[in-house]
Amino acid sequence: MLVLVVLAAIWEVTLALPNGWWAYRPEHMAGWIATPWASLPVEAIAVWVLWPWTTVVTYEALRVPRARLASATPWTAAAVAA
Repeated sequence: MLVLVVLAAIWEVTLALPNGWWAYRPEHMAGWIATPWASLPVEAIAVWVLWPWTTVVTYEALRVPRARLASATPWTAAAVAA
């Protein structure tokens, strides 16, 4: 996960911003800018950092109840063999 966040941030800073791929409009931003990263808005940093975490947390939140339901069903291999 950390590798995904780091690669996304490096790609954003080194390729996308200098080439103008993202046309951030200052009038729509909060006004906080990371000047060492090619004047990257803080909103973009938050999206690139929080998106992988949100994806994993959502996946796990949906996976755990399904696993609990699957293990609680009586149609397991042991129940069928008995």
